[in-house]
Amino acid sequence: QLRLLEARTFSPKECDTIPLIGQLHNLGLTARHPVDASEFWQQGGFDSHETEETNAFELILPGMTILLQQGRSAPQLNFLCQNKDLLLQMLEKENLRYKKYGDEISMTSPEGLRINIYG
Repeated sequence: QLRLLEARTFSPKECDTIPLIGQLHNLGLTARHPVDASEFWQQGGFDSHETEETNAFELILPGMTILLQQGRSAPQLNFLCQNKDLLLQMLEKENLRYKKYGDEISMTSPEGLRINIYG
């Protein structure tokens, strides 16, 4: 049995405003065998729910959601943004690289993490 523990090492700052990038919706992970991976996470205390997408699961703990899909891509942070127009203006102003795929904005952080922004 796997047990996940959280140990606070800092006090989060109080913030009344939502960051421009939006709020974190989920952590996106892929696995060759998502059913097996879902069972692993369930042993850690996550509730698992199948999504409308084939071979995809939403794994939920209070305060954290993982979107587990079949595949072999790197982890992704998925955000929900309330004002993508303002975000795009800031990205252009700061000369930050991004790609648009329909309504999705995608960027890669300096350490290589893919960031997807929906809204």
